[in-house]
Amino acid sequence: MTRKIIISLFAAGLVMLAGCGSNTDDTQPSQETKAAVSVSEVLGAVDEENLDGTILKGDSLFDDNAKKFYGVDADKITEGGMLYNTEGSQADEVDIIRFADDVDGKAVLEKRLSERRATFDSYKPEDMPKFDKAQVFEEGGYNVLIISDNAESISKLIKDKIG
Repeated sequence: MTRKIIISLFAAGLVMLAGCGSNTDDTQPSQETKAAVSVSEVLGAVDEENLDGTILKGDSLFDDNAKKFYGVDADKITEGGMLYNTEGSQADEVDIIRFADDVDGKAVLEKRLSERRATFDSYKPEDMPKFDKAQVFEEGGYNVLIISDNAESISKLIKDKIG
């Protein structure tokens, strides 16, 4: 009888130990995939009429133009994306970018804002109030640029999603 109890306790112990193993789920996306999906989802949640185009890191349009957009090579951008006006007739833009550690992302986006302001000052002066409301900030490891009449509400949405 004692032998049955010992064997039963031993078997129960093995069952319990089997449940204590690693609980990794290989179907879960990697951190990089989660971040890219997150940026895509955040940009997709911005519902502004003037922002009708989206490009993400990894898209050839984004990577090929990174130097033009931000003054840095695409390999200095690890994740991110941009919402923009596809006609180019509106200054509106939202950028959520994670730069490499050796890049001052806030300075990069402040320069982008300054260049866009200079372009639209002569091209479409009626868009200048958007630049007065524009925001550049860091949230959740991302640098963010928002040019919009609704910059405050877009900023809140982004901070809620990635903060």
